[in-house]
Amino acid sequence: MLKRAKLLAIAVFVLGLGSAQGQTNATPEQGQDNSAANGPAQATAPAASTTYTPLVGIDDAGLESQTVGNWYYKPLVYGLEMVGSNIEGGTGTAIASITRGYGALELSRTWRHYGLSLGYLGGGTIYSAGSDPLQQAHHVAMQQEINWNKGRLQAADVFSYLQQSGFGGLPFGGLGLFDLGIGNFLSLVSLTRFGLLNPSQFASFANTPRISNVAIVEADQQLSSRSSLTALLSDGRLHFFNSGLLDDQQDIAELGYNYQLSNRSAIAVAGAYQVFGIGGVSSALRNEFANVIYQRQVSRRLSFVAGGGPLWSTYGSVFSTPGRQLSAMGLASVAYEMRRTRLAFNFLSYENAGSGYLVGARTNRATLGVEHEFSRNWTGNLNVGYARSTALEELTVLIFKLPLRTGFDSSYLNLHLTRQLKEHLLAFATYTLTDEKFDASSTSCFTPACGVNTKLQEGGVGLIWTPAARRVH
Repeated sequence: MLKRAKLLAIAVFVLGLGSAQGQTNATPEQGQDNSAANGPAQATAPAASTTYTPLVGIDDAGLESQTVGNWYYKPLVYGLEMVGSNIEGGTGTAIASITRGYGALELSRTWRHYGLSLGYLGGGTIYSAGSDPLQQAHHVAMQQEINWNKGRLQAADVFSYLQQSGFGGLPFGGLGLFDLGIGNFLSLVSLTRFGLLNPSQFASFANTPRISNVAIVEADQQLSSRSSLTALLSDGRLHFFNSGLLDDQQDIAELGYNYQLSNRSAIAVAGAYQVFGIGGVSSALRNEFANVIYQRQVSRRLSFVAGGGPLWSTYGSVFSTPGRQLSAMGLASVAYEMRRTRLAFNFLSYENAGSGYLVGARTNRATLGVEHEFSRNWTGNLNVGYARSTALEELTVLIFKLPLRTGFDSSYLNLHLTRQLKEHLLAFATYTLTDEKFDASSTSCFTPACGVNTKLQEGGVGLIWTPAARRVH
């Protein structure tokens, strides 16, 4: 708590450094999720959000335009009946019926210079077979925002309890359903456009319950009509309830400068210091990196973001060869929108704590999302993703006295078809495939996942009830 208090004090201090106006509204390539309803139509008062979204920092999700002084809530309920294979993970092939039920609630209020949003998505799954027939998944998020004439202060916190990796959205019935369930505000699950602040969770290998939490404070101050400063501090933690997996903690401090080159393009320069604690060892890995990020609205339909820069890594005593190493990190995002079809591609190459299975990892992650409106009532979604995580070190980890495996691959495929039955009632069919594989090596692996190729499939149908946002009287 003392550490977080100090971080918050630093962020507030940064707010006094500058003045003036900000950038224009966020463009599609900045990764905002606008799939949910945008609040009541009668809203007329100004929102708490300012009129810009810096390239560096939290996505400008949530705190929608609503009447000042009123509380609003928006519920959502959905249920699925499915059939799945290999529900226990590992190399099993057992087939079982799966019943999932979830509910979501968002509560928000906007004052003249202040906004608050609270959200929850959670539920349970019942399997007809297996050693753990009842499983749960919970996701809670909070966002606060304080605005003044030429800047803003944001605070956000995201907590989750999952029994599987969230990569691909499987604990919530697939990525398409998860995106719909979390709505506009709860898309803070990604926190930044590329998920750099989240503890990495790219592997499950059977039932592996875990909790994660990320707390963020961000200050944005406009310096001129084209430029702004962003200061960000965050603390992320991941804890596994299964023995043998490595908990991790990551703290980051980031300072960025945003500049709008024209109505169609912007550039940002960011520097950050990041500290990882792995397996109970503090400062096991320290990173300093600098990024140059460029954003371009190429046409009305096409936009992209690209960036990268040097990465200096300092390996602590947890590694057999402590010292510094220079490498690079990179990111890219492309969005293309036609009359009925929308595509979004994201790529990120970075270092993380290793998802509980590795003592530090270099991960290359790529995701693609496609949405197509077949008609006024029919919509289809395709989501695919792949991540390769390679151990930062392929030698013996001295502090754990255990040999370290080389790495693992994670991928997912999700197909989702939705039919609008009534104004607030939808029917859907969904299919999800996840594939995880550890490199096989008798000298570089220390868990039962060594050399295992785990494939899990689920498919089924369900209903979604999505009433409009309502005012609390």
